[in-house]
Amino acid sequence: MSRRALDDLPTGAPLIDGMPALFRDDEMLMGMLEGFDEVLAPIHAVVRDLDAYFDPALCPTDFLEWLATWLGVELNARWPLQRRRELLRRAVEVHRMRGTAWGVSNAVELYTGTEPEVTENGAAAGSAAPGGDLPGQRQLGLSVTVTTNDSRIDPEVVDRIVAATKPAHVPHTVSVVVR
Repeated sequence: MSRRALDDLPTGAPLIDGMPALFRDDEMLMGMLEGFDEVLAPIHAVVRDLDAYFDPALCPTDFLEWLATWLGVELNARWPLQRRRELLRRAVEVHRMRGTAWGVSNAVELYTGTEPEVTENGAAAGSAAPGGDLPGQRQLGLSVTVTTNDSRIDPEVVDRIVAATKPAHVPHTVSVVVR
């Protein structure tokens, strides 16, 4: 549905209903109010259904891109409509897990449609022996590899997604391998 004027769109609140009975006999006033009702009907329709505009499954197709900017998600116009809606539906869940390998993996998977290989080289464990070597490497790093059949996947977009979802202080590398 578009938010532009639609022919014969009924209004949920005709202006004449708020006028005293005395004015209902004035044809010129009635005509003006009907004209205003016609102009205001699309606004009433949007306000009445406002909650649907914030549900990716229900919002108008042309509203998806704007909703994506609210959620900090990058949509690809070439994707099927259902894939774009699914990405927006899961955006809050993925955002909640930002900074974790799971969050990076799921964000990249939503964009590419393929589960990436995410490798971290740090660790969150201690040494069993006092003064022993710490696990992991001194230099933190994150490596994300996407193996796919889709040559349209843009490595720069994958890199931006990884940069946005990984911990800010961890350097990363991204590679997209097309079979």
